[in-house]
Amino acid sequence: MEPIRTLAASWLFAGAVVAFIWAATGLLKNGRKAVLSAYFVAACGVWLISGYCRLGTNLSPYDFFSLLPVPVIYSIGPAIYLWVRDNLTTAEGSGYYHLAWSVVGAGLALSLFLRGPNAAESPELLWIIYFGAKSITMGYLLAILSRMFWLTDVEVRDRYTGLILLCSVALLALFAGLIGSIPGWQILRLVSALTLPGIVIGGFLFGLIHPDLIHSLKEDYQIRYARSRISHLDLDSIETRLDRLMDEERPYLDEDFNLAALSAELDMTPHQVSEMLNSRLGCSFPDFVNGYRIRAALQMLREERDRSILSIGLAVGFNSRSSFHRSFKKHTGKTPRSYREEIMTGSS
Repeated sequence: MEPIRTLAASWLFAGAVVAFIWAATGLLKNGRKAVLSAYFVAACGVWLISGYCRLGTNLSPYDFFSLLPVPVIYSIGPAIYLWVRDNLTTAEGSGYYHLAWSVVGAGLALSLFLRGPNAAESPELLWIIYFGAKSITMGYLLAILSRMFWLTDVEVRDRYTGLILLCSVALLALFAGLIGSIPGWQILRLVSALTLPGIVIGGFLFGLIHPDLIHSLKEDYQIRYARSRISHLDLDSIETRLDRLMDEERPYLDEDFNLAALSAELDMTPHQVSEMLNSRLGCSFPDFVNGYRIRAALQMLREERDRSILSIGLAVGFNSRSSFHRSFKKHTGKTPRSYREEIMTGSS
């Protein structure tokens, strides 16, 4: 039995080493942007070291050093959730109140430690600590998985199968740990603990193989979130109003006309207007507005041949010669001067 115990302890220690390396490389590569992700990865390493000490050194679960990591372990689920929330979603506010679970963990650990030699007489409190650590992390993982299923359409979800599988395995391992808290099922607690190094190592390797996956996930979320904001709108009617506004009132002639102004005219939010333009017309707001400006400029170049090119550019809403030339060439493939020369040549 002793060789198996040693092997299990070594496996936990190896997982902890990978977690700390993962956290350190993330910080070195991405700096302050990676603080939250580095924290929860390192916290997993702390959890694994705690398990290693229990198995490898026979440390009592009531010992000070066994209870010291409890607040950190209680923060793993909230930290992962906050990282997903801050990096993948459009949620507002800090949300750092979720980390209050660390205070709960610290209070429970301190309560048990202060019982001193009598701590072993309170196994129910130790059970609450174990149960709380796994159930809190499990609850946050469930929230993350539900977001991942919501934010990706069925047709793009396949690309995230590996990530979803990793989270699902972690969820099952935590659930096994919860069942292992029941007398007679303690073996599942060991299975749960020994699964964590595999999850950490798998996550580390997955990140190396798919370094751009999180960025892709964020883009898919933003697309899905934006679609959800316009799905209830009568887009045909709005598009008709938009065409009438642009043709009759010609707000694009004002160089200060922007997305916020158009949104106010249509009684929509800027996010809704932006998504409508992308999904219905296949263009961004600047391209949409500049398209109208260029068409107006083309007409003026044909009809007002004595007017300067700069004057025409300013008249249709551009605020400089360079922006007019750049947009004109993007939409027509020519410069305003070459277009005018073609007109002059054709009429002579």
